[in-house]
This record gives sequence, C-alpha cells and structure tokens, in this order.
Amino acid sequence: MQRVISLVIFILLSAGPLAHAQSCDSSEMDASWSAMIEAYQAQDLDLTIIAIDHIIDLCGDDPRTTVPRMMRADIAMNQNKPEDVLKWLNTVAYEPGGALTKHMYWLYMMANYQTGDMEQFRRARAAVAKTVEINLTAPDSSAQGHLVESWDTKAGHVRAFSMNLDQEHFIRRHYFLVEPTEDEPLWSVMITNSKVVSLMRLDDPQKSPIMAVDVYNCAGHYTAGWLVAEETESGLNVSYETARKAVDNIVSGDNYEITSSTEGDGVNCAFPNYIAPYAE
Repeated sequence: MQRVISLVIFILLSAGPLAHAQSCDSSEMDASWSAMIEAYQAQDLDLTIIAIDHIIDLCGDDPRTTVPRMMRADIAMNQNKPEDVLKWLNTVAYEPGGALTKHMYWLYMMANYQTGDMEQFRRARAAVAKTVEINLTAPDSSAQGHLVESWDTKAGHVRAFSMNLDQEHFIRRHYFLVEPTEDEPLWSVMITNSKVVSLMRLDDPQKSPIMAVDVYNCAGHYTAGWLVAEETESGLNVSYETARKAVDNIVSGDNYEITSSTEGDGVNCAFPNYIAPYAE
C-alpha cells in the first residue's frame, strides 16, 4: 500500500496544470497506470480514482483510456451509483464484439435497471444474453458449449446449453439462461459438479455421486435439489434430458423446493459470472 501511495503522490506532485499535461507516451503515464492497478488490487478505490483521473488528464480521448474509464464505471457500480456508471460508459470508445464490449453490456443492463430506464435496460439485457450464447458456443470456447434448444415460458425466454465450463470449484455441465418476461435482470439455473462435494464423498464409495441444481439471480444463490450423476469421459455428468426435467418447473416460474441459499450483498448483482458467464 505504501508503494501505491508513493506512486500516486509522485504523480500528483510532478503533474503540471491540465493545459500542460504531458503526452500519453511518457514515464508519467506508466507510473499512473501502475498506481491505478496496484490501488485497484488493494481495493483502495479513492487512490484508484485519483490514478484513473490523472491518466485521463494525460491522455484525453486516447483509446488507451478505455480500460481506466471502464474501471471508473465498475467502481461506480460497486458504489451503487448507476448514474455515474452510465456517465462513464458513455465516454468509452469500443468496438462491437470486443472483449470489453461484453462487460459493457452487463454494466448497461444493471445501471439502466437501477435508474428505471426500462427500454434501455431491455436492449442491454438482450445484448447480454446474446453475448453469452455467442461466447459459450464459439469454436475456441473453453466451455465447449452448444445451444441445445430455446423456448418460452410464463417466466421468460429460456436458452439451454450443454457445456463443460470450469468455474474454479465448480464444473458446469448444463446451463439454462432465463430472459424474464417481466422487467427484471437475467437469471440462470446450472447443473453443477462441485469439486468440493465430490472430494467429500470419495471416502464413502457406497454413496452415489451427485450434482447440484443451482439457481442464480441478482438476489443470491439457491440450491434447488440434487441429481444422481454418472461418471463419463469428461467427469461427472447427467444427460440433458435429466437436467431439463429437473429444471422445468424452475424456469417455468413455478414454485420449487430450496435446500440452501446464499443472499447477495444488496448493492450490486450477486454472482454475475454464474448468471451470465463470459458476459459479466
């Protein structure tokens, strides 16, 4: 932390008036960038903002300010300031389909939802859902996903994927993304091979291997049941038909049993990478 503070102080002391700000190609820019990254990793948002603003002062509208501007939008979202999120996103120059574009759609969706601009919210939500589909099913996707089917229910439009998505402690085998009929954010159901649960059951070969039916929305996570799994070449799995049967009542908007739950933090959307992998 002391190094971060020293860097930021150096930047501020060495900086002249904005009218005399140095070029983006300078050691001052390099120091500002290092300060921004280190402060952000240390979760010191005040210092991060100082470094970001100085980079923008140095570089103006240079494309190299895209990442700092996105970080400003991220910070505003974490501070529950949706108007500032939109303000910063509107200053970002981006290319459709680019890596940053995926995250921009997510931020646009949540910020417009919080400000009540439902028309822009729906557009962003549809863009997030389509981005998820494109990235899960891309030929070079590590998730090895494919879209099995899609259909409409009273709860919304459902896209169903079979895949092999590794998310740290979880292997996601089937994924159901729901774009709600109501003006609400996306939510999902995932059929999960939990590495932790699997290890806990190794010492008891009499127990059948199981997979979780995980429901994720912006309020939190809910375990809606367990499925008996089979060992396959790629690890534990169940057939798509078994997965579809297990989630039908959930994605249809009907009541379902909850065996455990984890609430969100009340500021931003809980578990965005489990709701919309590759687009959060």
